[in-house]
Amino acid sequence: YSFKILIFILSLGVSSIAQETDSTIDSSSVNEKKEYDWKFLLSLDGRKSIVLGENTGIGGLKIGATLNKKYKMGIGLYWMNENIERAGTPGPNYTNSQGTLFYKFGYTSLFFEPIKTLSRRWQLSAPFHLGSAVIETRYLTNTGNKELFRTTKAPLFEFSGVAQYKIYRWLAVGTGIGYRSLLVDDNKIKKALNAPVYILQLKVLLEVIWKALLNQEIDDGWDD
Repeated sequence: YSFKILIFILSLGVSSIAQETDSTIDSSSVNEKKEYDWKFLLSLDGRKSIVLGENTGIGGLKIGATLNKKYKMGIGLYWMNENIERAGTPGPNYTNSQGTLFYKFGYTSLFFEPIKTLSRRWQLSAPFHLGSAVIETRYLTNTGNKELFRTTKAPLFEFSGVAQYKIYRWLAVGTGIGYRSLLVDDNKIKKALNAPVYILQLKVLLEVIWKALLNQEIDDGWDD
């Protein structure tokens, strides 16, 4: 699993908290009743979690679509913001090791998120992810390089519940809690990576801002 695309995304200067923008794609033909209303979804989805016994930040990016304002679906990319450092060596044969190990954890998933709108301000959702996790282990060489010596892959399942509140029509905050589980028989991996996740979001609804500037109709239920 490569983290180069994630580094590129972070370099764009986007905040590490969630920011979402939607653009409507009308799938109905002319003069026909619209049955499906698709909106493009691009959302940063950071969270806090426990990895190898340490509290750590996990950055995330979701790309997909929203269907009829009731379901979100697509692909999620998640990565640790910083490596976890431990004392140790890969083994007796690694004579060039300085005795420091570095761990990096990330995963790619397919996600599905049912949405329940309670009012113009409140929204509940229950996202769950099914994907593949990658754990990279590196050691510090005598020349100061971080040399990769082990890559471990494992299937992953994650579920959570998220509550969102709109402060303004164009600005919302969200919070949630969930659990991440690696679907393996290795108890060491389970102990190291199976853990709760804590979600804190700030969403700037750019579609609302854009339509307001163009004096277009905004069908977000705010005026209902």
